[in-house]
Amino acid sequence: MIRRQTRSTLFFFFNDTATTEIYTLSLHDALPISLIDEMDLVISVDTAVAHLSGAMGKKTFILLPYSPDYRWMLDRADSPWYPTATLFRQPSVGDWDSVISEIRQLLSD
Repeated sequence: MIRRQTRSTLFFFFNDTATTEIYTLSLHDALPISLIDEMDLVISVDTAVAHLSGAMGKKTFILLPYSPDYRWMLDRADSPWYPTATLFRQPSVGDWDSVISEIRQLLSD
């Protein structure tokens, strides 16, 4: 799971013993590539981390607002640029709860 903060990104790692490792670093560092490479899944809003993960071919869930950037097109859950990415869109403006619920359901199956 990845969550964006101002000029840095939090990386959450969940390992076999259910412990969590959290890393905070600047995207200008070389480390995001190393950290992403260790992940089985990256979950991110539309940030540089989402694009980097997709370009690396990592399984990536990208959370998009109701009115996303034009590159994500409309009415589709895949990306022609990142075959390993799945897009999760807000059904209405500001409705992140539905997006998170959809991802939770998918991960629990």
